[in-house]
Amino acid sequence: LNPDTHAQDTPRPPSQITARWIIGLIGAWVLLRLVDVGLRVSGYRAVCRVLLATSPQPDDQRRDDDRARAYGRLVNRAGRSFSRSICLRRSLVTWWLLRWNRLPAVIHIAVRPNDSLVSHSWVEHHGVVVNDVPHVAQIYPLSFTDMVDPARVVTLPRTGTH
Repeated sequence: LNPDTHAQDTPRPPSQITARWIIGLIGAWVLLRLVDVGLRVSGYRAVCRVLLATSPQPDDQRRDDDRARAYGRLVNRAGRSFSRSICLRRSLVTWWLLRWNRLPAVIHIAVRPNDSLVSHSWVEHHGVVVNDVPHVAQIYPLSFTDMVDPARVVTLPRTGTH
């Protein structure tokens, strides 16, 4: 991914660093690690099942763009310590934290059609991108949002021998 197109990958902490912000940062880092292990060991569907089971149902009418973006920045900051691309992990953790605040969110997974079909994921709250640049959908125009929605993924019939 081009770092110039993902300005929020290196978010700034609040002007006053508080104990609450540091605890949130540590919590987001732990969640990222857990989601990372879960994806590698059990896969996307199993991680979605756990995240759905351990979070309340969001209120579809509730809107708080500033809070949603603050969670996106917090998770992105915590994810800076990962050595590989972790946009899906950051998006899953951001989505889960927004659910805990009863804020509706949508995970987008999309590709940029070029020689290597580069993929990327991000989270939106009422159509507002919360953990990436606002124009990310223009950079990655081929979206599979409906197919990767955690609530839908866990209800699909299992395939394969696993």
